[in-house]
Formats: sequence, structure tokens, C-alpha cells
Amino acid sequence: MMPPRPDPGDVPSESLLSGMPAEHAILGLLAVSDTGSGMDQATQARIFEPFFTTRKNGIGLGLALTKRILDAHGFKIRIDSTKGKGTKISVEMDE
Repeated sequence: MMPPRPDPGDVPSESLLSGMPAEHAILGLLAVSDTGSGMDQATQARIFEPFFTTRKNGIGLGLALTKRILDAHGFKIRIDSTKGKGTKISVEMDE
């Protein structure tokens, strides 16, 4: 269950999306997180490499292609992962 969103009337408009002043605000933020096994630093350093996979039947193209597409559109992808605690992937959509 998702926590309730703050009433926009109670939050300064400059912080609705990013918590930064409007001139530095992002257009959107998509964040997905899990409470799975997480990744160590060595894995995180390689997850965008083509053909890198940690799965037995993986081909290692999913995140590599995703990053290439996001980069082409000027978006940023960020990974925050802790081994044994889960992973959060965020995509920032700038102007």
C-alpha cells in the first residue's frame, strides 16, 4: 500500500517534483523499489554493461538498452541498492 500523497496546497510548488527550486526542477520522477536481495558494489558497477547478467538464463541486454534509450532522451537513471536489503531504481525526466 502506498503512503498518502501530501495535499499540493500544503507543499511549496517548487518542491512538488524534486524538492529543488523551480528553475532546477525535473519534469517527472519514476521510482521503483523492491525488498529483494539487492546488489553488491561490484554488480552495481556493471549492470548497464551489454551482456552482463547475474541470471542463469539472462542475456544481459535489458538494463543496457534501457539506459541507452534514457540517455538518448536526456533522462537520468539512478540505482540505489544494498546487498540483502533491496534496490531502488529512479528515472529523472528533465526538460
